[in-house]
Amino acid sequence: MTVSSRQIAALYAVGVFLFAVMDALAKFLSSGYPTTQIVFFRSLFGCLFLLSVVLANRRGAAQRARLSSGLLARGLTVVASLYLFFLSLRFLPLATATSLSLAAPLFMVMIGKFAMGERIDKSRAVSTAIGFGGVLLIVGLPGSSVFNPYSLIGIVAAFLYALSAAQSRKLSSHHPPLTIAFSTNLVMLLASGVTTIATWQSPPAGDLLIFLCMGVCGATANWIFSVAYQRSRISNFAVLEYTILIWAGLFGYVFFASVPSGLAILGMALIAIGGIYSAMHKAAESKVGETTAVG
Repeated sequence: MTVSSRQIAALYAVGVFLFAVMDALAKFLSSGYPTTQIVFFRSLFGCLFLLSVVLANRRGAAQRARLSSGLLARGLTVVASLYLFFLSLRFLPLATATSLSLAAPLFMVMIGKFAMGERIDKSRAVSTAIGFGGVLLIVGLPGSSVFNPYSLIGIVAAFLYALSAAQSRKLSSHHPPLTIAFSTNLVMLLASGVTTIATWQSPPAGDLLIFLCMGVCGATANWIFSVAYQRSRISNFAVLEYTILIWAGLFGYVFFASVPSGLAILGMALIAIGGIYSAMHKAAESKVGETTAVG
């Protein structure tokens, strides 16, 4: 069955929407449950989903893989990032926390430069500067009227997510993607399970359904992204990635009666502009490279 690029883009847009729903549900749950318990349920359903994929791929390397120190380190990095992001949802407007999470690609550029020795060209430096300018507008300077110290939690979460991406890139030379994904979710499940025992709150049936929906939305979105990445370049979906800001703003207004400030909206726009500009430049470079290879 042939799938067009428009169909793939539409599917990816659905994945972004599902992530926005997951974030909104996590924020709703954060008012009544410990953050570790929210991470646990998110990890549980993600792990069950990936386990079904592993069992369906019995000949894959994921079954034979051992939990190496590198896989363990990445799992702990991701669970810390997810914990801090969900914690930021407790104290920040949904749109603000979501926009700060989109700063992760900016940190990826810095990690690539200083930790992996990658070259930063002019366009990437410009896009990174624009994006960090947006982050500064959202967070504000210490002592200013717009400064919110809880925004720093979101920034650290974005940095850890970027670090996990660098770890994944390093591990990809030794492990297939399914192994990395499943081991990450397994470590997340174990770590969150252990840490949530002391503060566990048994959810009633209604809240348990919300936990289920949150986990299913996250797992389904991850599956959609994996399918899309197999069929097209990641840079092709960059613009769609930032549509999550629209959903976050809408959900925040409708369900939590929160409206970002003018400076925060401007900061979100700068983060989106910086990210889209960088992705478009990457896409242009890829096309040039393909043309050169063919010619």
